[in-house]
Amino acid sequence: MIKVQNSQFDLPILYLNPVYLSQGDGTIISYTDGSQHTDKRNIRSIRRALCKYFALDYSALRNKFRDHCDIGLPPLMLKPGYVLLPIKTRIARCKGDPCYAYINLYYVASVVEQTGLEGRSTINFNNGTGISCHNTVKTIKNKIMLAKSVDEKSQAAGHKDQAIKEILDLFSKILRKDK
Repeated sequence: MIKVQNSQFDLPILYLNPVYLSQGDGTIISYTDGSQHTDKRNIRSIRRALCKYFALDYSALRNKFRDHCDIGLPPLMLKPGYVLLPIKTRIARCKGDPCYAYINLYYVASVVEQTGLEGRSTINFNNGTGISCHNTVKTIKNKIMLAKSVDEKSQAAGHKDQAIKEILDLFSKILRKDK
């Protein structure tokens, strides 16, 4: 069982980045205020703990995205306006090696092509930091566009659900008065 440390997920996350530590896989958790934390757990464990913290059923989300969008890793829609997008940040050393980071969709300032050995592109954030990635600029922009449209549609559906709930509440109050 994973113990969730509330302090790790209370601050808005800028990105989760898998890293190789001397004792094995780890994850750098960077927050929107500029602070960072290196966790000894791998990114899959962090993702599992984050989904548990936000009561998100990751396997259901992944299956839904695979059925409708035909993509491997779905964005983590933790709450309206708080979406973490999977981006490839390293080359896998062996089969099953996690190589995808999760970036906060609404803190991306720009995506630029990169020349050099580090990766194909760099994502720059609103707070002045950046992260190198192995996806092309076009791939990242397509992922951003998809995640934003899905987030907007889920927010709109949430408003409809809220309106229906308010109507049902009003209806139940009227029924109670009639009794």
